[in-house]
Amino acid sequence: MLAALSLALAACSGWSQPRFDAVPGPVRTLDLASAAADDAEPLTPDEWRAVDRAHDAYLAAFDQVRSESIAPLVRDARAREQKDLERDATFMQQLARRHRSALARIRALDEALAADLLQAMPTRTAFVERMASRRAVARAACVVEGLGDGDRRGGTILDLDPVVRGMELDPSQRAAVEPILAAYRRTLARAAEQLAEAQVEHPIEVHAALAAEGLDQARLDELEAASAQGPDQRKAWDDARARSDAARLAAGRTRARAMVAVDDANRAALDSICAALPADAAARLRDVDVERRVSALQPQGRFAIMVIEAVPEVRSGEAPRTTAAVRAARAALARFDAATAADIRARLDAGARGEPSADRPEAKAASEELRAAMQGLMGAWGAESAGNADREDLLQWAAAPGRGTADEVRDALAKHLGPAAAARVVASMPSTVFAEEKVVPDFDFDSDLSFAEQLLLAPGMDHAAFRRAARALGAKDDDAMVEQVWERHEARRAELESRQRNDLRALEQRAVELARTQAADTDPAPFERTIAEYLQALLNADSERLAADDETFREIAIVIGMPESDVRFAMARAVSAARRASLPWRRFRQPWLLGPLWQADADPVSMALEEEDELVRQAALGVLLPHLEPLRAGADAARRAGLESLRDLLLFGLRKQREGVRIGSPETYRNAPEVRAMVRRIEESAAARRRTEREAIAAVRGIDAALGAEYMRRWARATFPDFFMDGHGWRDAQDVALAAPAAAGADAAGARVAAAAERWRIVDQDMAERLCDWQDMRGTTIVPDGLDELEVACALDPTLGMLRSLRDENAWRLLREAAIAGGEAPDRRMRDGLSGGSLPRPVAPAP
Repeated sequence: MLAALSLALAACSGWSQPRFDAVPGPVRTLDLASAAADDAEPLTPDEWRAVDRAHDAYLAAFDQVRSESIAPLVRDARAREQKDLERDATFMQQLARRHRSALARIRALDEALAADLLQAMPTRTAFVERMASRRAVARAACVVEGLGDGDRRGGTILDLDPVVRGMELDPSQRAAVEPILAAYRRTLARAAEQLAEAQVEHPIEVHAALAAEGLDQARLDELEAASAQGPDQRKAWDDARARSDAARLAAGRTRARAMVAVDDANRAALDSICAALPADAAARLRDVDVERRVSALQPQGRFAIMVIEAVPEVRSGEAPRTTAAVRAARAALARFDAATAADIRARLDAGARGEPSADRPEAKAASEELRAAMQGLMGAWGAESAGNADREDLLQWAAAPGRGTADEVRDALAKHLGPAAAARVVASMPSTVFAEEKVVPDFDFDSDLSFAEQLLLAPGMDHAAFRRAARALGAKDDDAMVEQVWERHEARRAELESRQRNDLRALEQRAVELARTQAADTDPAPFERTIAEYLQALLNADSERLAADDETFREIAIVIGMPESDVRFAMARAVSAARRASLPWRRFRQPWLLGPLWQADADPVSMALEEEDELVRQAALGVLLPHLEPLRAGADAARRAGLESLRDLLLFGLRKQREGVRIGSPETYRNAPEVRAMVRRIEESAAARRRTEREAIAAVRGIDAALGAEYMRRWARATFPDFFMDGHGWRDAQDVALAAPAAAGADAAGARVAAAAERWRIVDQDMAERLCDWQDMRGTTIVPDGLDELEVACALDPTLGMLRSLRDENAWRLLREAAIAGGEAPDRRMRDGLSGGSLPRPVAPAP
């Protein structure tokens, strides 16, 4: 079944978009481990080594396809605006041919991998066939869903296979349904592939259908623009729209029939699987199937019901009104799901006939019933929880799970429901219910600060940075007098900020008054001059705050009896400068301008100062001494380049506004010579800072290869945090690697995990080095503005895509070994990142 099908058949934008940039990634260790988990006999260590050898060869071949076919295709498909692309049938046909060619190469690699695995393990036919058929479905699903941009509005092929596996059937039940699932996977793979082909061809077919009616996009735009001129023009526009809708319906029949075939494959398999299961398991599977088909709708209501019904008092009946309201809400939700599923199928069938779909009163009535039931549930819970702080806190999380990430919501619910119930509730929800994980946490700001003040008056030193600077000066960590210096620093900073804010607000008020009273024909220079003074005052305020840090260092020197000429002052200033250069540039969300500063955020001096071993710390600091001034100067220059470029960009926009240019996104001006100069300055300052940081780390490496390698790894994470925050695999593997040495001598399983962890560290270090080299060698900087854009960046750049695969494969292989050593299924510790931990689910439909 497909999510959001009714919108798809109504030519929803998420489903009308061309899919020429949607190409699957490689078969993953996760896919292989999941397929192996269903074998009755676990794969032996020798068999896993054979799997890894075949998979390594496959990944190397896939990287070649990335470079030769996939990345050029994605770049060309994304080089054109969607509207321009949809108007050019010839170019779309060219892209479609290249897309088919890329998919054919990938399919050939997949089939070669399956053949290699069969040759290496001839007794593992079921494992290989399971992997191959699931992969065929996944290839098609990638095309159907499209390459994401954070849009997440396309459809999803829903596969019964992982749902049945998630039911954790006993061995006899699993044996009964496995032959049915094997046949189903083959049928679904064929149907899904046909749907993927139809999805790619759909925009071309729509273009041809409209052209046959004489209604290309230019003509439709012309008729719409003229529709307000009179009744005849309005009638012409209405007629054109009706003909356009009919043409789109006719063009969509092939795709709709392919959707019906996918749904039919699921319905037939569901019936067969249920017939082979006991009645209670079959009923549970049918309930899960209906719910997953429509779970993109009302996800927050589902979440609230699950949370409240998991409360111990509700389960036991000690909260009778809420218990009754939960039953009513659950029954209303079941009727809503059934009515919605029937409505989706009816729209599917109408689309396959080329007919418009009509609203069904049953679906509307079920939606209204669910809304009323949810209101009743919230009212009952509120009445029985009044004055109970714990219950009110739980209600806040139940009603608004988007307050936190999946992990944060799980931790919050665990306090009320217990860890197991909280994990179950969160795992059942699609990832869109929760907040996205923050790649880089924001600074905490006073809500009274303006947006500009929040950036330019950001904290120079937090307490941790102060402790590092104090340690650089030779102060002991437990020196009470040094802590008193910190308290004076905080008081001085607060006083300085108060004065600066008053001065800035006076300038801001003056600018507002000028803007309000200035007539259209008056000289705009005074207003622009006032804005320039305001922006310059922000820059001056930043310099004053940096000077306040220096004053604090002098006070520490007095406390410990150090002359200001001591070289260790340079260390403290380097720490302060690095902290200042780490301003929250992302808040402006202008990666085309400020992105290079996002990827220059690291501090080798602080890394050395954080070493607990005195000898190691002093040795590292000793070799860093010649690099202190370049590090400080590089950080100061990068910060200043960013601040002054922001000032200059704002003034440039004001000038353009005065010239009558319509103000849009600042990126509109990126090709103007003045703005290009700003971009170059930021790129050059960020690159210079990166060079000084890498040279400093190389110096540490010269005296201690392992320590320098660790600094390099930490530096890579600091300069490209999005890459390491993408998914959970890398972070989960790092946790295993950190714990592995302690378990190495316990038993053979511990030794096996320790050996795998050492391999992970070696490959991870190599990946970090190559990632940093990639950043340095790029002519233009790819700076994803969030994790969704990283997906696109990896598709556009084959080297980055390869490094991302290397990161995940390395992590998953360690997690596989850890699971096997613990007596678990090989994929038990792997998370796919599709939801709070659950099986893949449909995404929210477009409005």
